[in-house]
Amino acid sequence: MSLDMRRVLLVPAGARPVDPGLNSLSMDEQVWENGYPLVVGKAPHGLLQDFWRHYYGASAEMFVASDQLLELHSDIMAAIPACVGEMPVLRFLNDLGRMCLQAHGDGNGLQVIAD
Repeated sequence: MSLDMRRVLLVPAGARPVDPGLNSLSMDEQVWENGYPLVVGKAPHGLLQDFWRHYYGASAEMFVASDQLLELHSDIMAAIPACVGEMPVLRFLNDLGRMCLQAHGDGNGLQVIAD
């Protein structure tokens, strides 16, 4: 398994992604690979598809502002039925969905980092 990892950070207003103690969700490469045909293959457009399209490098990094989080959550909810047979992907999507709602409720954003 690769040491490369992608992380989603909940970034409060005024904070920076490098600040310690931020709530984070890790996405390992196997989850990305197994979920790719289920997420990107089913619907080519949307914030979730943009998020899932790349795993490595600058193209895998993105910021999702508070006002976009409900759209991302909606995309996640639409993708979940296709992922029922892939438990790690389903768990990741559920965790990401909860993170979206938490960040939106607090007026925060999500920063995606590819390590």
